Amino acid sequence: MPLSRNPERLIQTGDDALRLTRKREGFVSFIAALLYTSPFLVAMNNWGAHDWELFTAMAEIPRTIIFEFGQFPFWNPYVGGGNVLFQHPEVGILTPVYILSLVFGAVVGLKLQVLLCYFLGFWGSVRFARILGASETAGYLFAAIYFGSSYFALHFAEGHIPFTHFCFLPWIGYFWVRSLEKLRYVIHAGVMLALMILGNGAAVPLLYTSTFICLLALLFALTRGKALPLHRFLTVWLIGAGISAVKLIPMIIYLVSVDWPGAPGDTVSLSALGAVFFSFDQGLLSHSDLNLTGGWHEYGAFLSPVAALLAFWYLLRRFKDHWQWFALAVFFLLLGLGGFAEWSPWKLLGHLPGFGQSRASGRAFQFVLLSMGMLAAFGFDSFMRQMEKENLKRRSRAVAITVVFVFVSGLNFWLAMTPISQSFTREPQVADEWSDDFAQTIGRPERLYNAVRANRGTILVPWLSAYHEGRGLITPERKVLSEYVVRGEVEVNSRMYRGNEIDYRITVSESGEIALGMGYDPGWKLISHPELDIRDEQGVIAAPFQ
Repeated sequence: MPLSRNPERLIQTGDDALRLTRKREGFVSFIAALLYTSPFLVAMNNWGAHDWELFTAMAEIPRTIIFEFGQFPFWNPYVGGGNVLFQHPEVGILTPVYILSLVFGAVVGLKLQVLLCYFLGFWGSVRFARILGASETAGYLFAAIYFGSSYFALHFAEGHIPFTHFCFLPWIGYFWVRSLEKLRYVIHAGVMLALMILGNGAAVPLLYTSTFICLLALLFALTRGKALPLHRFLTVWLIGAGISAVKLIPMIIYLVSVDWPGAPGDTVSLSALGAVFFSFDQGLLSHSDLNLTGGWHEYGAFLSPVAALLAFWYLLRRFKDHWQWFALAVFFLLLGLGGFAEWSPWKLLGHLPGFGQSRASGRAFQFVLLSMGMLAAFGFDSFMRQMEKENLKRRSRAVAITVVFVFVSGLNFWLAMTPISQSFTREPQVADEWSDDFAQTIGRPERLYNAVRANRGTILVPWLSAYHEGRGLITPERKVLSEYVVRGEVEVNSRMYRGNEIDYRITVSESGEIALGMGYDPGWKLISHPELDIRDEQGVIAAPFQ
C-alpha cells in the first residue's frame, strides 16, 4: 500500500496549481451531486416513500420544540408515546447539517442534506483516492464506483437519512493518511468523525467507519512495520469522541440502558452475490425472490464489470504492493454474507458492542465497493501508463478514458437513478391544524409527520433503532388516556404538554400517585416537589401528589 506516487507531491508544481486542482475537484463533485439528486430536487415538495416518513418527522420534532416551545430538544413527546431525542444516535441536532432542516423545514431540508452529502461524499472520495496515489481522473473514477453506486442511492431512496453521514468517511480516511506525515491532520480527521457522531451517523456510519479505518490502519502498520498508523487512528478517534462528548456520552449511557437486539441470523446466499454486485435491476423492490432480510435496499451494491476487470487486472500485476485492498474486500464480503458459520465475521463481531445490535449484514458490501473501486482506480492509471509506453496516440488514450467512464460512471448513474426516481412520488399531505392542547393518540405510521405538525403524539409508530416500543395508557376499547390515578384521590383541573415540560394543575383530596400518558426515561424531575421521586410505572411516568 505504498504512497510513493502521491500526486499532490509529484504532479502538482506549486500551491496555486494544487489549489486550482482542488477547486476543479469540488466543482465536478458538486455537478455530480446535482445530477444524482435531480429527481427529487425537481419535485421539491414531494415526499419520499418508506422510511422518509419516519426521518422527516424526526427532523421536524426538534424544529417544533425549538420554535414552538423555545426549548432545547432533549425530549421527543411525539414518537412511541415519548422517547429521548438529542442523545439518540440517529437524530442529528448539534451538527451544522441540521441547519438546513431548521431553515427550510424537514421535507426540503432533508433533500438538501442528501445533496450536501453527495457533494461531500464525491469530493472526499476523490481526495481519498488521490492522497493514496491515484491521478485526478482515476479519483473521479473511484468516486463514481464508490459514492456513485446503487448502494447509497438505494439507502437514500429508502429514507435511511443516517447513511448520509457516510459522506465523512472518505474525508476521515484522507486526513488520517495525511496525518501519517503531518500530525496536525489528526485534528481535521477528528473533526470529521465528530460531525458524523453529532449528526445522524452515530450508529451504523460510526460503527462501520471505525471498523474500516481501524482495519486499514492495521494493514498500513503491517506493511510499514510501524505502529504509527494505529496510533494516529486512535488519536483521531479520541479527538472525535472528545469534540462530540456532549452527545456521545449521554448516547452511550442511554444505549447501555435499553434492549436493542441485533440480527445474528442474517445471511446472504452465495447465489445472490451475482445480483448484489452485477444486476442491472436496482429498483427499490427488486429481487424479492432472493428472500433477503430487510429488502433489496439493504444489499444492492452494483459494481461495474469494467471496474471489476480493472481491479483484478491490476491485482495480477501488482498484488504484492496492493494486496491489502483485496484483503479488505474479502473481509467485508464475508462480513456481508452474515452468520453463515460460527466463525463468520458477522457472528464473531456480534459479540462486540455495536455489532451485537446490528442487522442487515449486507450493509458491509459498501466496503467491497470501496476496496474494489480503489483497486480499479489504480488499475486505470496503470492501464493509461501502459498505453503511453506503447506509444499510442493521445486520441487512443482519450477513447479509452471515454469508454471506461461511460461504462462505469454512466452506468452507475443510470442505475442509481432508478431507486431515487421511484421514491419521491408522494404528493404533500394536507397538514392537520396545530392544536395547543397536546394529546397522545394511537397514531398511524404513514401519518407521523402530520401528527407532529398537529401537536399530536403517536404510540404506534415506525420502528426506530434503540427506541422503546409504544408506551401509553390505552383502554381495552383502544381509548388513549392522558393520565390514570394509581392510588389516592385527585381532580385534574388542567394539563399542558410543552416539549420537555409537563404542567398539571390538580386538586388533591387524598395523597397518592398519578400515571401520565408519557413514556418514562431517566431525567424527569418533579419541579414542584423536588424531594419526591418520579418513577417508571410499566413504561410511563408515575408522579406522586400530596
